[in-house]
This record gives sequence, C-alpha cells and structure tokens, in this order.
Amino acid sequence: MIYSRLLAFIGIFLLASIARGQDPIPSTPFFFATPELALKEIQFPKATESPNNSEIFARYEALNKALDKSERANNIRLLQSYYGFYTRLFSGIRGYGVGLSVDAFDRNNGHFLTEEAERAAQLDEENPLPSALPNLAWSIALPETIRSGEHIPMEVALKNITDHDVVSGTALVSPAFCLASIRLIKVGNPSTPVLMTKLGASKFYNGWFSRGVRYGGITIKAGDEMKLDLTDKFKLDKYYDVSEPGEYELTFYTRRFLDENGEPAEDQELEYPRKATVRFTILP
Repeated sequence: MIYSRLLAFIGIFLLASIARGQDPIPSTPFFFATPELALKEIQFPKATESPNNSEIFARYEALNKALDKSERANNIRLLQSYYGFYTRLFSGIRGYGVGLSVDAFDRNNGHFLTEEAERAAQLDEENPLPSALPNLAWSIALPETIRSGEHIPMEVALKNITDHDVVSGTALVSPAFCLASIRLIKVGNPSTPVLMTKLGASKFYNGWFSRGVRYGGITIKAGDEMKLDLTDKFKLDKYYDVSEPGEYELTFYTRRFLDENGEPAEDQELEYPRKATVRFTILP
C-alpha cells in the first residue's frame, strides 16, 4: 500500500512538472541548482572524460544560467583564444606580446574574461596563422610499459618534418594546453575513453595561465625536434585515471574549439601541426 501511494505521488509529480514545461530530470549533466553549486564547479570541476566542444559549451551555458550571467560572452571562445596564443607562437609569428595572466580566472565571482584574454582573442581573429605550422608535427615521448601506481612522465615536442630549416617559437606552456590536445583511450573491444582526474579537469578549465615567458625565432633544423617548455613536469597519471592495467593509446593533436561560424566545432581536430599517436601498457 505504501509503495503504491509512493509510485502514485511520483507519477503526479512528473505529470505536474511536464505540465509546467519543466524537465524533472535534467537532460544534461551540466545542471547547477544554485549559484553556490555553480561556483563550486568553477573552482573545483568534477572528474570527467576529456570534454568535447559541445560539452564545454553546455557546461558554460549551465554555469551562466545558474549565476544569472546570460549577458556574458560564451567562454569556449576564451579557450580558443588561450589555445591560439600558444599555436601562434609555435607558428613562428614575431612580436606577439600578449601573455596569459595568473589572474585570467577570478575564483571569487566566476568571471572568466580578462583584458589580456580579450586582446589575445582579437589578435587571433585579425591575424590568420602563418604557414609554418604545416612543416611541423607533434612528437610524444612516453615509457612503453609502466607498473600500476608509478608516475608516467610525458614529454611533448614539435618536429620539423621537412628537408629544410623551419622557424618556430615557444612559451612556458601550461598543462591545460596539453590536456586540450590529448585524446586518451583504453584499448579494448570496445575501446573506452579515459577519465580525467579532478586535478586534470581543474587544469583543463582553470590552468591556462603562463608567466609570460616567450621565445621567438627558434630554428628547428630538418628532422630535429623542439621540446616544449612546460610549466610543470607533465605526469600523465596526475591528470588521467590510468590505474587499470592494460594497453592505452594517446593521440596528441592540434585542436580547434570554434568553427568558421563561431559555433562549437564538431570536427575539433586541425590538420597542422600533424597529430602523433603512441601506445603504452600499464602492468599490474
């Protein structure tokens, strides 16, 4: 009898919600009932799969709604401008003097946009990438086998794949750039995406600052590589849950967040620099 009444109550609640035009169960995981929960997500993002562009867009839309900041610019554009800051330097452009500030993300009130980021976005739009990037390919160095629980150091480099010198540039690269460029799966039947850790998710969204150390006019000779100068030793196990033994596949690619119309890009993989794919095995 009690169960019957409970089921009847739930049915009435669902019908009432539908009648009010409300979805009683949010259709997206990005739903924040209060501003406090939204701010908590901003400061401490939940562990997640590497988010695609549509998911990034949905998350920011949900945050904006919960914080009643619908007038704010969509912040996937900010990620695009951050990412473009680095790729423009790698392309060998000279005189690109906009740095990413440690204050680019205000944890206290949920503001995302800064004057520095806006200038970076404007430069990114006004100056198309030079043609140096097609001469480069990503190169990833990882141990082939790792014991479960051991750290997994990863080095990232740009390789000159031509038969002539290429002029590039670099900066003190944040882990966020690498996280935005990585697609990591556990090989199987079927293969499955690997979850970011909470630290990985936090770095993906909030870790885009640089100390402003930039180098231009770096010559990479034919067949040589230029290692990226990372702000921290990149240990894959810090940012992804690779605790389960087995074979993994990591692809490092050049990402785009927005398409030609300024919408979240469905095809988020750019051709240049060319992607690199490596496999490694976690032993028990």
